[in-house]
Amino acid sequence: MILERRLKGKMNITIINGIPNDEYKEYETALDKLKESLEKTHNVDIFNIRNMDISYCCGCFGCWVKTPGLCIYKDEMSNILRSMSKTDYTIYVSPLKAGFITSQTKKVMDRFIPSALPYIKIFDGECHHPKRYDNKQKLGLVILNDNNFDKEAYDLTVNVFDRFSRNMHATKFFNAYVKAYEMEVILNEINNC
Repeated sequence: MILERRLKGKMNITIINGIPNDEYKEYETALDKLKESLEKTHNVDIFNIRNMDISYCCGCFGCWVKTPGLCIYKDEMSNILRSMSKTDYTIYVSPLKAGFITSQTKKVMDRFIPSALPYIKIFDGECHHPKRYDNKQKLGLVILNDNNFDKEAYDLTVNVFDRFSRNMHATKFFNAYVKAYEMEVILNEINNC
């Protein structure tokens, strides 16, 4: 199925929208336009986290030992996990708040534990959990440029995201710091991968 999708040129794209509130309305509008552009040639799932019922991970590891692959919380994160299990590209969109991505975005990242297996293997000389699903995904990070650039916060966020990409056994294909009118950079990055 994955091979068939790629031959037709149609990819599955998951966008995690971590924009926290209406303060970033122009970015929301740009993201909607981007989704329309992407849907012309790809399958797109966009998740607006602030409007979803998603609990914080409690670290119980029930998704590994009690219900393998399934979180104990029966909330809307299951929709994101379902999309992630078949995605080719995942793009996280978030402003930097208090020196890091939004709590909504981080909450989603933390809830990906069910997509990994509970044991450890060596990958590229590092200890990591193997992937539960066989898809080969690429990750992107889009940080919103709200004219409050903090190089230290930006570098820290990109570094954490790079480690997250490794833990997900994904290829980090880009990170961008954009204004609302520059959101099309995502389309260009996907088309150039």
